[in-house]
Amino acid sequence: MLILYFMSPRYRGYRRISITMPTRVLRRIDKLAKEVELSRSEVITNLCEFCLDDEEVIDEIYPYEEEEDEED
Repeated sequence: MLILYFMSPRYRGYRRISITMPTRVLRRIDKLAKEVELSRSEVITNLCEFCLDDEEVIDEIYPYEEEEDEED
């Protein structure tokens, strides 16, 4: 059965991971998943792909800070 899980086209190219996140975030993800009738994993994947595909979103979350040259 485990082999079929990994061989299934639905899961091809996916890896199982474990993450820790705040309960409030997980509740929001679960609420959204229910609203759009997707699994929690599908919602998390879609959100991650959207954010990672948009450089502006990444820059907003993790602003690039130039290192200033220190002159002694």
